[in-house]
Amino acid sequence: MPKFYDNIPGWFHASDLFDMVANKFFPQQSLFVEIGSYFGRSSCYMIESINEKNSDIQFDIIDPWIWDKFFESVHKRTENERVYKSDKLRDEHRRIVELIGKDPYKIAEYYLNTFHVLNNKINLIKNTSTEAVKKYQDNSIDFLYIDGDHSFSAVK
Repeated sequence: MPKFYDNIPGWFHASDLFDMVANKFFPQQSLFVEIGSYFGRSSCYMIESINEKNSDIQFDIIDPWIWDKFFESVHKRTENERVYKSDKLRDEHRRIVELIGKDPYKIAEYYLNTFHVLNNKINLIKNTSTEAVKKYQDNSIDFLYIDGDHSFSAVK
């Protein structure tokens, strides 16, 4: 059962869905894509599920990982929400941001490397979904998890 994801700040409420999908496609060769990762909490869960099953699943994680005004507002909001399991996790995250700087890609990469979950089947793709989609052929994705821009205009 995945355990490292709990040490990454953010939101993730789809563990049952991720478990069901990982079990459905195990052990066949498949392509999973996640759009929107923040600091990698949900990504880490899926990677742990794939790794536990020793599955032949390629997992592409797409996010622009840009610390812009929107990202800053989301990050500040996390200080007021219970996205941290403990004050210790919040303090550790603050230390990481101070150490690495405000680069969400490097922060996500740091978390995923810290827990040794990355391998050659996991791809961090720093890009927008509208640009990244051009790399995929029609019907090539077996599971697509969309959790990107939540603004009204993007969702519309």
